[in-house]
Amino acid sequence: VGEGLRRRPYLQSTTPSSVRVDWTTADEVTGDPTVRYATSPDGPWTAVAATSELFSTTRTEQRGGDYAAHDATLSGLSPDTTYCYEVRAGERVLASGLALHTGWTGNTRPLTIIAIGDSGTGLPGQKRLRDMMLEQEFDVFLHLGDIAYSSGTFGQLEDYFFGIYEDLLHGVPTFPTIGNHEYETALGQPYVDVFYLFEQARRDVDRERYYSFDYGDVHLVSLDSNGEMLSTIDETATDDMLDWLTDDLAASTAPWKIAFMHHPMYT
Repeated sequence: VGEGLRRRPYLQSTTPSSVRVDWTTADEVTGDPTVRYATSPDGPWTAVAATSELFSTTRTEQRGGDYAAHDATLSGLSPDTTYCYEVRAGERVLASGLALHTGWTGNTRPLTIIAIGDSGTGLPGQKRLRDMMLEQEFDVFLHLGDIAYSSGTFGQLEDYFFGIYEDLLHGVPTFPTIGNHEYETALGQPYVDVFYLFEQARRDVDRERYYSFDYGDVHLVSLDSNGEMLSTIDETATDDMLDWLTDDLAASTAPWKIAFMHHPMYT
């Protein structure tokens, strides 16, 4: 890991043909942020430029100074294929020796999912479970909300999610759902800012708070079950999210459909 890298690379919004690679650096790190990838460590390598966004301490109220968040979309990839990748600032390598695997379509092989929620404490139990996860092979990491106690701040997300799971996140995509504790800071804005999720919501204000995607022959739907989202739903279920959900499920031909949200329907 190179000097200046703050949040190690993590994978977002993986599909059979694309994946987003995200990371953060100290603000003073210079050089164009790029991801290089190849199907073999011997190359040939393809370079993709990232877009960047400054996160000031005024915005994050986070220790350690200002930082820049970088987001690169690798596209035109082959399904069900492993790629080597590395993250750079100009010619300087910040993280190397990494690998990702693209999604696929159909039932060519089983989909293995790990799903956990209410994990964001930083306590020994969370780390023991993390160590067990590191011993497993799985395709998708679903986080079911309450990612960072007590209030989903930028600093708590850094400490209790990215800091805890950094050895998982660079190789397996994370698909989260927002919990009530994430809502306690700016109605969940830090959650929206640190994750790069499919933007399918009908209102701009709800972007990334609910979304769906296919992985193999499974259609997965992440829903926002928090009161702030659900408070406008009446007995006729006319809320935008539920209208969207009705259309989304009707359009899916996948034999498996999984909806996940923070609040369990049954306990």
